[in-house]
Amino acid sequence: MKKVVFMILCLTSIWAAGVKTNYFIGIDYGNLTISNNDDTENYIEAKVGGYFYDKNIYLISNRLYLSGAKILTDNTSFYISKLNLDWIWNQIPYIKPFVGVSGGYLYYSYNTNKYSSGTYGLQAGILLYLGNYVELEIGGNIDHATQHTDVWKDNLKKIYGGINFSF
Repeated sequence: MKKVVFMILCLTSIWAAGVKTNYFIGIDYGNLTISNNDDTENYIEAKVGGYFYDKNIYLISNRLYLSGAKILTDNTSFYISKLNLDWIWNQIPYIKPFVGVSGGYLYYSYNTNKYSSGTYGLQAGILLYLGNYVELEIGGNIDHATQHTDVWKDNLKKIYGGINFSF
């Protein structure tokens, strides 16, 4: 509970400090691979969050968002929900690289076995701005589960493309 209160105080202090904010929703589509069995599946991911920019000499802004993904297959159930934080470099007007971290929860059902675990990871990619309200996103993500199973012993790798709408 203390962590939740601390996070709320940090976010409200960001908005109170006059930091420029912009909100977005987005959808991604890509390939997901569990590295210990090399199965590749298609997945879809929805996200909602905000951009936060305060003038600094490095021209770096932040993006904080919630995301949820699902594998698009009939024989496997896979859901992952995460909180993501990205650092975006704004030196080039329409091409903006980013790196980030994430943490969340994973549910995975394979055959008759069901697994759930915490997850944490790293991500990187490029945002291609198409105007004030639309951007394309291309990136990759590596997640690691906090609990290992026979199915999930290693990393989850995602490569994706998507579109975001700002408001």
